[in-house]
Amino acid sequence: MGRERLAGATAPITLGLVGDVMLGRGVARAIEVYGVDHPLSAVAPLLANADLTFANLECALTNRLIRREEGTGKAFYFRAEPGHVEVLRRAGVDAVSIANNHAGDFGNVGLLDTVSTLEAAGIAHAGAGADLAAAKAPARLTRRGWRVSLLAFADHPAAWAAGPSTPGIRYLSIDDAGLARARAAISAERASADLLVVSMHWGPNLRARPEPQVRAFARGLVLAGADVVWGHSAHVMQGIEWVQGRPILYDTGDLVDDYVVDPQLRNDLGGVFLVRARQGAIDAVEVLPTRTRGMRALPAEDVERDRALGRLAGLCGELGTAAEVVAGHLRVPAPVPALA
Repeated sequence: MGRERLAGATAPITLGLVGDVMLGRGVARAIEVYGVDHPLSAVAPLLANADLTFANLECALTNRLIRREEGTGKAFYFRAEPGHVEVLRRAGVDAVSIANNHAGDFGNVGLLDTVSTLEAAGIAHAGAGADLAAAKAPARLTRRGWRVSLLAFADHPAAWAAGPSTPGIRYLSIDDAGLARARAAISAERASADLLVVSMHWGPNLRARPEPQVRAFARGLVLAGADVVWGHSAHVMQGIEWVQGRPILYDTGDLVDDYVVDPQLRNDLGGVFLVRARQGAIDAVEVLPTRTRGMRALPAEDVERDRALGRLAGLCGELGTAAEVVAGHLRVPAPVPALA
């Protein structure tokens, strides 16, 4: 297990990962005024650096207006019109995780509307569906001769967990029982994938660092066979850690939303995470910094760029990960294996 398990084609591949894409509320109003290119067109050139791009879709795509109230204790509900799926398609997003705490904001009808809308747009998805079997189904894509699989999980809300015959998300508790279920899912998919990505919507909001139990869980995912652990939910970028030559992206922050900005954590600063892989190894993760302003994602520049990259480099260092700022982006190379 480790570096040798990454197969793939001879040609290298670059996987682009971004955090939350929330197209409701203020972003939805901006789309109505400025069009579907408004939220992501400015960062589309950054996304184009990837052969495949994955995002966490942090809203329902539905015309349904009735909120799901039971068992949530929620303060925020996010919904975009089904036609706003064009934001994703035109920006080049290939697949989304819909295992999160907003996919079901407008009930099971809204969740199933989201699934059908994504499928009609040709955007792959994982992590929720009409029943447990659908929620468990991986997104499988091929590019440059690689078979890439996406498994998606969320650690909240438990009340939304899909059942054998009921819609919902792929809920996973961050404990030993949850890790056992994740190991089984990874084992079942491992032979079908040259590059296996595990998406985790986990942990509390607005935390600069992953909690100890999250770090332990993430390591368990890699040891079980995940090639990339892709985290999101905190709304801020967290550090990157390498385990057996595989990157754990604890949180990829937000790409676009309308949220209030914390002046210290600066949740308006995010990034496009590029995972560079070749046959037998993942070489590096590169982070292209972004900023949300005016209901759209923009390339971060000058002081904002330097702040985002400096902070992320420091967080990587706390995890024992070397990172360097090069030509306006952060490069996080895989550690060189020790000689036997």
